[in-house]
Amino acid sequence: MTDIDTDSHPSTEADAVPAGKPARTDMTVVEVRQWLRNWVANATDRSADAVDEATPMVELGLSSRDAVAMAADIEDRTGVTVSIAAAFEHPTIETLATWIVEGDPEDDTAEADDTDWTRSGPVERVDIAVVGLATRFPGDMNSPEETWQALLEGRDAITDLPEDRWSEFMEEPRLAELISKARTRGGYLKDIKGFDSEFFALSKTEADNIDPQQRMALELTWEALEHARIPASGLRGESVGVYVGTSVMDYSYLAMSDPTVAHPYAITGTASSIVANRVSYFFDFHGPSVAVDTACSSSLVATHQAVQALRSGECDVAVAGGVNALITPAVTLGFDEIGQVLAPDGRIKSFSADADGYTRSEGGGMLVLKRVDDARRDGDAILAVIAGSAVNHDGRSNGLIAPNPDAQADVLRRAYKDAGINPRTVDYIEAHGTGTVLGDPIEAQALGRIVGRGRPADKPALLGAIKTNIGHMESAAGAASLAKMVLALQHDKLPPSINYAGPNPYIDFDAAHLRVLDSIADWPRYSGYAIAGVSSFGFGGANAHVVLREVLPRDVVQREPQPEAPALSATPLGDEHGQYVGGIRFDEYGEFIEENGSSAAAHPDVEPELPGITEETLRLKEIALEELAAEGIPTPVVALAVSAFLTSRKKTAAAELADWMESPQGQASSLESIGRSLSRRNHGRSRAVVLAHDHDEAIKGLRAIADGKAKPNVFSTDGPVTNGPVWAMAGFGAQHRKMGKNLYLRNEVFAEWIEKVDALIQDERGYSVLELIL
Repeated sequence: MTDIDTDSHPSTEADAVPAGKPARTDMTVVEVRQWLRNWVANATDRSADAVDEATPMVELGLSSRDAVAMAADIEDRTGVTVSIAAAFEHPTIETLATWIVEGDPEDDTAEADDTDWTRSGPVERVDIAVVGLATRFPGDMNSPEETWQALLEGRDAITDLPEDRWSEFMEEPRLAELISKARTRGGYLKDIKGFDSEFFALSKTEADNIDPQQRMALELTWEALEHARIPASGLRGESVGVYVGTSVMDYSYLAMSDPTVAHPYAITGTASSIVANRVSYFFDFHGPSVAVDTACSSSLVATHQAVQALRSGECDVAVAGGVNALITPAVTLGFDEIGQVLAPDGRIKSFSADADGYTRSEGGGMLVLKRVDDARRDGDAILAVIAGSAVNHDGRSNGLIAPNPDAQADVLRRAYKDAGINPRTVDYIEAHGTGTVLGDPIEAQALGRIVGRGRPADKPALLGAIKTNIGHMESAAGAASLAKMVLALQHDKLPPSINYAGPNPYIDFDAAHLRVLDSIADWPRYSGYAIAGVSSFGFGGANAHVVLREVLPRDVVQREPQPEAPALSATPLGDEHGQYVGGIRFDEYGEFIEENGSSAAAHPDVEPELPGITEETLRLKEIALEELAAEGIPTPVVALAVSAFLTSRKKTAAAELADWMESPQGQASSLESIGRSLSRRNHGRSRAVVLAHDHDEAIKGLRAIADGKAKPNVFSTDGPVTNGPVWAMAGFGAQHRKMGKNLYLRNEVFAEWIEKVDALIQDERGYSVLELIL
């Protein structure tokens, strides 16, 4: 061990503080450097001469807890308060010593960079709509609805290691002992092995050799499209991008551990690239297909790439998210051996005074994304809007896996610039929030610099993390955070961040204008509408931030196109420019040509006199209305479509739908909305439809499908495996006398247009269409 000596290098004039700037301590830079060299030597059990002042202290062997102790000792020795974030902003002894004595340089560049948050480009081309969501999180959060309920309840999904997990490794006594002593509490899925291989056209042999992360990606993509009410069959061959975050490939240890018996299917079954590629293959998507590995930021980086692809036109629909599965104990045992990484009680305590590490968990989440104008055009339900995003890297900072507060601040700045949103107006930050001694203070410091600076004290940015509920899903963590924010925007509530025992003493929340949200709250809407930011930081230095906002009227209201001025021609139209259609001459643009050769478009203010409704039509209409009144208003019939690839699955789907329709939620939903939703699902070759007037009739019809029984209002059939062309020659067989009569009498819009058409036909042909209808 080395004694800490501050007198070995006497001060010189070269150590003086720059003119005009007061010293923050009575020590010189050289004295502080020598003191730090001795401190680091003492902490790392080496001689002071072996300590390089230009090498990041993390590379010299300092841990995050060493940094905390060093900061306290610096304050005791110099009187200068050193936050953990400051220690990592100045990673070497040289830079830290200079900062302790001189403070931050006077540089207004960052301030100037944070005054203009406008963006370029039309809003419709920039904003991205979230139209579908699928979740599979620990704690039985297997749907968006279940996830939202769990978040509102503040559910803790952390459990002990399941009994059957890692059983393959328990036969080795040494491994079994290590596992029994390790911190193995975490967020585990109940059925990580379950998979419907037949549904995804896979043999059992191939499915058994496929990483559960690939299986999960397939299932979540299907569920997300179902949630979006977009039939997967309708996207075949289309430009659909797939971006999936995935990192640890544990399954390869099992499937490929013995090359002499490994199945060839395991080659593709354990490849990280195939996590995304298999999704594209099964669904026949022709857009980009990318598996992203940036460790803990993988799924948020994947989402950023999907946003960029939609903006650039590389794809028209994107599926983005991430998956993670804890198949082997390798990583858990490694982190446990390092120490000071995993929380002893298995709970993440983001930004809390008792934060002591993170907890591993597994699961996945998937979003369906479209450009806002495309989603509006297609009539999709927009759940939330991604306004901007950014990614960057720490660069060569204070160690490969040490966070960089400057880089975190920079990615925030870039994301809000991309969104065109002033970060001072953000309501809520869904933080990375791993609950580590070092990570949380550095993240809070970066947030304070960008989101907190200049913010009124009574309008703090609210802070939380879904990791407190479900643990750290690593490569899928960003997808979980996005899912939480999408649901919070959709339901207009902010769920609490749990495991909070008061503010972390290493974070100045008041100065940063941040407040941890530990109870359910309404959106503050500081800007007039709800805005949230989501952060993810990979342990290798890849950072990502995504900005979301609530759906605004402009996102769902179709703008009226501005009419273009008609082109004028200086040449009079002669017969050679027109053509006769049914005895009427039109020009090349379809405008009616009058006898004097001029186009009708040249007289836009002259309304032609058209005949009104004939007396016979009025008489017939009066009779028809009396008959209609005598019949009463019939209850509309709603078609409920159920389908699957196999008859057995169709029956199961019908039974599940009947069960749901009997539930309080099903009874509260209108039959029309249920039918409309079912019409936008994927349609398999085994199909059935129930024609029902009310819920009771619909449920009975669905039960009949499930039981394979016939009913007058139920129609069921199985189609061919592949769809072939169908030729139809209807002729006039589909027409009948008085067709359209009921629609004319009941629908005002139809009646209005039929009367307009009737007037035109009377004028041109001399007879009334309405008389034929009535």
